[in-house]
Amino acid sequence: MNPLSVIFSSRCLSCDQVAKRLFCPECTRQIQLIDPATRCEYCFIPADKCCCKKRAAYLKAAAFDPIGPEWMLYQEMRSSRLKRYLKSMTAYLYLQFEALEWKVDLITFPSRGRVYRLLKGMPFSEELARKFSHLSGIPIEDVFEVEKQKAYEKKIETKDLEGKSVLMVADLCPKPYMDALIKSNAEAVYCLTLFTDQVPE
Repeated sequence: MNPLSVIFSSRCLSCDQVAKRLFCPECTRQIQLIDPATRCEYCFIPADKCCCKKRAAYLKAAAFDPIGPEWMLYQEMRSSRLKRYLKSMTAYLYLQFEALEWKVDLITFPSRGRVYRLLKGMPFSEELARKFSHLSGIPIEDVFEVEKQKAYEKKIETKDLEGKSVLMVADLCPKPYMDALIKSNAEAVYCLTLFTDQVPE
């Protein structure tokens, strides 16, 4: 990829062809939301490839698979060079949420703690979740209490969530945080991410 395409957007971010916008017309046509009807509602892999033998503790969905132009844009957004497009990606996520018709009381996100925010700024997933909350009108709250135990280990617990339907919003599924939500007394737990965990076969 030509680095100048990121700065001046004179070339398509995905295929590097000359383009007036971020993506050329052909790559733009490739950006399509996953149809939830074609996926397992628990693991969200293609239904014909699903091996789920029992229901998971929460429903899971994503806007895209980690391939194509949208994945390349995400990689650039993570490096902050194209973070201005986060609002557009949030809109795609909200459209997927509307298609799912989940009933949610509260939005949360994988918390990194106040110290992280002071040193490095707002984490990507938190910023995504806050924009999603603003777009959907659903209240957002950091429900996690994270306690560091060892260098690479942390204990994650949640606040009281009794009677609430909670939606985790993130770029990728944060399994340790989902495990904590499952152990909470929430009435229902959902996970909505920008991307699935793996490229479908």
